[in-house]
This record gives sequence, structure tokens and C-alpha cells, in this order.
Amino acid sequence: MKFSRTLHITVALMCLIAFSQSICPTKTVLHIDEDFEKTCVACPSNCSICYLALNKQPLCAFCEEGYFMDKEHKCRPCAENCSNCTEGDLNHCRSTQSGFFFDQKTQKIAKCNEESCQSCNAADFCVSCKEGYFAANKAVAENGIEKVVCQPCNIDNCLYCGQKSDQVKDSSFLTCTLCKSGYGIVGGKCEKCPDNCLYCHEESKECSFCETGYLLKKETNTCEKISIDNCYTLNDAGDCMFCESHFYLKDGKCAPCKKGIANCNYCTTKADSLTCLSCEIGYFIAGDYCKPCPENCNHCNSEKCFVCANGSYYNQQSNSCEKCTIDKCDVCRSADVCDTCISGYYFDAKSKKCEP
Repeated sequence: MKFSRTLHITVALMCLIAFSQSICPTKTVLHIDEDFEKTCVACPSNCSICYLALNKQPLCAFCEEGYFMDKEHKCRPCAENCSNCTEGDLNHCRSTQSGFFFDQKTQKIAKCNEESCQSCNAADFCVSCKEGYFAANKAVAENGIEKVVCQPCNIDNCLYCGQKSDQVKDSSFLTCTLCKSGYGIVGGKCEKCPDNCLYCHEESKECSFCETGYLLKKETNTCEKISIDNCYTLNDAGDCMFCESHFYLKDGKCAPCKKGIANCNYCTTKADSLTCLSCEIGYFIAGDYCKPCPENCNHCNSEKCFVCANGSYYNQQSNSCEKCTIDKCDVCRSADVCDTCISGYYFDAKSKKCEP
């Protein structure tokens, strides 16, 4: 059953990557219903990336900084001031949050003395600066590690800056090396890119990448809204060149895969013929069609089931997915062993029940 859950998560994450440029903001996941209406569903609490589980509920794939994922895919807090951990206690902390360090003497996470310090080896030994600051002075300590003094960039919309030398005037000056998204470097400062442009070239402010849903017109250096639904990119004639997931190109527009091939989730066109790449949950590709899997099976081929539906387990003897007999069980390994109980319950091996 562990293999089944791993396969399911892998498939879901592949779908998630395909949606990375979708219309949904961060910490949400795209849901498309039977009428192809789009909804951005919020991820669970403290989750940065999630996907839709088999029950259409968002399930977390990656937690926010300072949290770890438990067996139920819920994000639990790390120890105080810990940014990356495997469990909630300090012994399982892998890295500290920005501006903190692990004090070997006290065996605790302590704060760097300077607010401008990103990371330090000791309270008064800064080794890197936070966004908006630069290393004004550097000195190599006896241990060979470089100690820095951080000072503010004082450049609007600048993330990172540095000092440059003016040999003619025998002086130095600050210049931005990385601006915030939507801004470009011009004369060492950060100036706004064209409207709806995410990234633009240094000095010229020529747009290189537009926001999702906008098309770059190089002749005018503008980002124009795409008028064709479910389309990412248009050609010079105004026809769609690349559609969102779940859709395929048809006469310059984007048509749903399900309309072309019943129960097809992802598809492509090759030599004017439509080919299904992935079927909906509960179906498998059989030639040019999507055929249903056996009862209670979510992923299969023509010979066997690989992933049973939640609330079911694979019976080797009957070669089929059978319903869990344990009340409150979400994922079971066998008739009397539950891997994951529903939220708020845990499996007791002695009683063989999901207990609250």
C-alpha cells in the first residue's frame, strides 16, 4: 500500500507542476469541474503547495518554512525559530530561520545581534546579509570564515545591491544587482517594467516575460491580455499556440480534452489526430480511448489495479479492490490494518480500530 500512495502523490505532483503557470495564486490549487468552470481552492493551513486528493479536497505537498508534514499531510510547527525540520522538537531541526543560529554552548537556537544579518556563526559574527542590505566591510577571522558588516541598500524595490568603484573619481557607489519582480535595473536603480511584465532587461527595460494570461508584443514592448480562454500563448495571427492543461488546440482555440476523448484529462494533437496522455482517475488509456478501471480502483492498466480508491485495499487473492472494514479508515492496507484514519482519528494496532 505504501507503493500505491507514493504513486498517487507522484501523479498528483506532476499535475501540479503542469498548473504552475495557471491563473491561481500561490497557496491555492486549481479545480476544474464537469462544466470546465475554474475555482482556486485554498491550500490547508501553513501549506505552500498542495494538490487535489481523490476526494477533491486539497492535500498538502510542501509546507511553509518553519513547518513539517506529518503522516496525515498536515503541517505541524517546527521548534521555535527553526526553518526546516522533520519533527517538532529541536533535535530534528535541520536549519534555523533567517537571523538565527544554533548556539553550540547552550544547545539552543539564538538570535544574531544585528537585524540586518541573514546568518551568523555566533551572535556577533555575521556571515551574510538580509535582502535590502549589503556587506559593507569584510574581515577574515582566525577560523578562515569571513565576517561581514551589513548596511542598508536604500534603493527602492531593490533586493540585493553592491558597491562599485569609480576609478576616475577614486570613489565607490551603491548599485542594485537584483530588483523585485516587475522592476528592472536602470543606472543602478530599480525602475518599473512595462505594465503586466514580470521581468525586463537591464537598462532598456525591454520586457522578457509577461504575467500569466498576457502575451508579449516585442514590437511595442507591451504585455497584452490573451483574449482566448484557456490559452497561454498566441501567434502573430492571433491564434492560440499553447493551451492550458486539460485543453488542446483546435482551430486556433482551446477545446477541453474531455470533449475530444471521453474521460481524458490531458491530451495532445499529433498529425491532426487527438491523443490522450492521461485519463481521469478511475480510467486507463486503451488505444485511443479511456476505459474504466475495476470497481474501487483509481489507477490501473488492462491487467491489474495499481492504486485502490480511498477506503479500499488491494486483495491479492481476489485480485481486486475491496472496501475497508474498519470504521473511520481512509487508507487501509488489509481488511484489519489501517494505514491512515480520517482526520481526528488514529489507528490502534491492539484494538484494530480508528480511535479518536
